[in-house]
Amino acid sequence: MYRSINLMGHRLSSSKCLTVCLGLTFIMGCFLASLPIQSVNVIFFFRHIHDKTYRKRDMRKCFNQREVTRRRDRVTGLHSVDYVIDKTHNVTIDSLPVTIVNVKLICNKTLTPWCQCEPDKIKKT
Repeated sequence: MYRSINLMGHRLSSSKCLTVCLGLTFIMGCFLASLPIQSVNVIFFFRHIHDKTYRKRDMRKCFNQREVTRRRDRVTGLHSVDYVIDKTHNVTIDSLPVTIVNVKLICNKTLTPWCQCEPDKIKKT
């Protein structure tokens, strides 16, 4: 049995996908995972899986994002995320059925203007 994760206080980017699979929640290149419940002990952990030097686009800030996201966000979060289910995949891994849901997040540019930053300009050499 897996438990869902409460992600309140995280601002989401519409250019990223949310995938829920086997009790792991992948979000914005990070994942929050809930491990199987063993009696009353539940362990939650967070691991950032994108390296600053390797995935610079994931670290880029635009508009006033750096200042605003330094404090806990009590306005937006999972309770206010608008999304559209893009695709659902049912697969089997080691005889275990898995459902993968690709979700397109809808950007609210009024609350989070940085959710759709301009793409990096390609430098001419």
